[in-house]
Amino acid sequence: MGMMTTYTKPSDSELAQTALDFLKLNPKRYKALKENGELEATIEAKVVATKHAADILITQGVFENQAWLWAVREHILETEAD
Repeated sequence: MGMMTTYTKPSDSELAQTALDFLKLNPKRYKALKENGELEATIEAKVVATKHAADILITQGVFENQAWLWAVREHILETEAD
């Protein structure tokens, strides 16, 4: 009998760190957000949008790990979901 692995959803701080790391890949945008005092609000908005999107996908029957991957890609990494 195979062992079932459980998925641990990312914490808010993990999502925020991923968003910050992504924003730092674009130094011009990162600097502008930081100088305008919008960096924290942008990161928080990305975290909220990601959590909301993942919750909707999970409610629609998508496996939790896949829902979180899609939500992070779309709302934090700003790429199209598969």
